Amino acid sequence: MPTCAVAWSAQGLGLAVYYGVRLLGGTPLEALLFSTTASAMRLAYSALSSRKFDPIAAFLMSADGITLIVGLVSRSPQVTMLGQHIPGVVFLMFVIVGLARHRPITESLLTWLRPNWVQRHAANDGDAPDLRAYHRTHIRLSIAVATACLVHLAAAAIAIFTLPVDIARGTLGLLALITDALIAIIVIGGVGRFLRRDKPAASAQLRTCQNDASARTTERDEGRRKLRSLVRNQRGSDPGHQNTVDELQSQGSAANRRSSG
Repeated sequence: MPTCAVAWSAQGLGLAVYYGVRLLGGTPLEALLFSTTASAMRLAYSALSSRKFDPIAAFLMSADGITLIVGLVSRSPQVTMLGQHIPGVVFLMFVIVGLARHRPITESLLTWLRPNWVQRHAANDGDAPDLRAYHRTHIRLSIAVATACLVHLAAAAIAIFTLPVDIARGTLGLLALITDALIAIIVIGGVGRFLRRDKPAASAQLRTCQNDASARTTERDEGRRKLRSLVRNQRGSDPGHQNTVDELQSQGSAANRRSSG
């Protein structure tokens, strides 16, 4: 996904700038401010070059803006690193509120970013997705995303308050990369698993319909064979009853037409 690649490259650039400023003799706070600025500029360049609104890039740039404001006001590296996670807390609240309203955020985001993607994918396979099962899948995915975000925030807080600033900065960057990758794997893998699971169900339903049609055809053919046998017996035993035989044949033909209909 291009947006994820841009976010990860911005994270990597921020880490490189942070440790570069530290090697040049800058303070931890100065390094944090420079690295945040470099990350925001990378995201802004990507958004401007694509010439379309990127909600994920906008969210990350707002996070960088909040970090700069917190750093300039607090003048504390620890508080600045905490400020980096304010948007993460806000995102977690959105996930929880969406679950409480039975509107999972993963489903809303996928509908916003890729409108009708699941329906088109299913249509290419000649299938119609089960929308209720699809919604339940996103409920489970949103719970998994909320859990991943909560674990990430707890681990980040522990790192900020227990590790030296330089080590904590690298640890936070690594945690962010791992969490972003984990969330992407959860969502993409969950939706892909739903589509793969929904396809055999439709195939089984198609096989059932085909088996029913084959059974009806077999039953109709068996009726025809019995009718022919009865006609032959009637002709052999009593040739004088031709009218009765013709009547039986007419009734049999009408029955066949009804079964075919």
